[in-house]
Amino acid sequence: MRCNRACSYCFAKEKLNSYSKQPVKDISLENFNRVLDFLSKSNQNVLQLAGGEPTIHPQFKEMLQTLINKKIRVNIRSNPLWDPNLNEYF
Repeated sequence: MRCNRACSYCFAKEKLNSYSKQPVKDISLENFNRVLDFLSKSNQNVLQLAGGEPTIHPQFKEMLQTLINKKIRVNIRSNPLWDPNLNEYF
């Protein structure tokens, strides 16, 4: 988990601080797809991307497009200080 802010009111601050002492490790596409498989097997069609800033994941657009293609409703908790190139995508 990582973030491009340090908001005093952040719900994930404690978690982010504990991870700050470790190397940053984004979820892999392989593990992301495992989550999607689990959702499918559980008959769930909603996923929330949160905890840190999801839009700074290097494969964010690819992951979001996969969710859209699979008709999974997505809630994105963002700060929203994303890359301006995402504006057109959104």
